[in-house]
Amino acid sequence: MIENYLKVAIRNLVKNKVYSFINVGGLAVGMTVAMLIGLWIYDEISFNKYHNHYDAIGPVMDASTVAETGGIAVNGEMPFPMAATLRNQYGHLFKHVMMATNVFDCTLKTNNNIF
Repeated sequence: MIENYLKVAIRNLVKNKVYSFINVGGLAVGMTVAMLIGLWIYDEISFNKYHNHYDAIGPVMDASTVAETGGIAVNGEMPFPMAATLRNQYGHLFKHVMMATNVFDCTLKTNNNIF
């Protein structure tokens, strides 16, 4: 039975070459794109998994008010003295701190508490 299905499929592929090329080509492109997207997602969710306790790694972001516009700017760069503040105030949460090299005053604020 399967042998007959294969014969009919091959006959149709040979008989309708352009239509078959479009269908097979589209299937190949679709499967390739799906696999590449899957690999990309796997790479994104496996980032930093080679570290011990990778689930505890996280960025500390800086939210500051822009004087000219009054808006809020958020970036990942922190002033260098923030490392000592994080280690002293929150040593139980921060085992290692990787910092940028900016040197200026900093204030650590959580809700209404300013450190």
